[in-house]
Amino acid sequence: MRVYLAMDKEILLVVPCFNESDRWNALYWNSLLEINDIQFVFVNDGSSDDTRKRIEEITNGTSHIFLDLPKNCGKAEAVRLGFQEAFRTSPSAVGFLDSDGAFPIEDVKIQLNVFRELNHQKNNIAVWSSRVKLSGRAIERKLLRHYLARIISTFLSLRLKYTIYDTQSGMKIFPFTDELVQTMSTEFSTRWFIDLEIYLRWRTLHGEALEIWEEPLRGWRDIGGSKLTGRQYLQVLKDIKFLLRYKGG
Repeated sequence: MRVYLAMDKEILLVVPCFNESDRWNALYWNSLLEINDIQFVFVNDGSSDDTRKRIEEITNGTSHIFLDLPKNCGKAEAVRLGFQEAFRTSPSAVGFLDSDGAFPIEDVKIQLNVFRELNHQKNNIAVWSSRVKLSGRAIERKLLRHYLARIISTFLSLRLKYTIYDTQSGMKIFPFTDELVQTMSTEFSTRWFIDLEIYLRWRTLHGEALEIWEEPLRGWRDIGGSKLTGRQYLQVLKDIKFLLRYKGG
């Protein structure tokens, strides 16, 4: 049974963090923490630098949540554990936001407002940000990585039969429902494709696709320090192999 909750409750955004100290922008996060009706769940994923201290500095004395994991679990598991922590508060929605500061503050606000507007009209629509390079938008992406991602995305969309343009953009918001709780109840098998695995797992578990609205970003830029290594590229290939086990819808 679906559970619909009033949209006047808070939206919780999970922020997975791993060794973010060198690129941490306290001014950016303090501004985001001032947005009304939003609560953040910062998950320190076993960082070995000063990330824990940086999170504590902005969350102490606030209602925002700090989940400190004793060891590194990877982004997928950090997000999932953050969602489970968020579920305890019975919010109106739960989402996640990358910790690297790639999203302009105004875009974060726009994504949240679009979610509220859509779900005021019709329940259970997830909102996924999309890095579409349209005229008048300031989307700055590394070309090689962008084209490689487009090739992988096009291949997977044809094999697995979905129409999402940008599965990897790092801000997504989901209505809080029984289906979401079930989808996030067990560990994910991919490290780099949690977004797509959520969608495919949802479709498999519930017999229907998650309804998604992709909202184009006004701005976005690649942040230094997120370069993939050779070993990580091998993990990407393993993730793709796993995803192909899902049947097309």
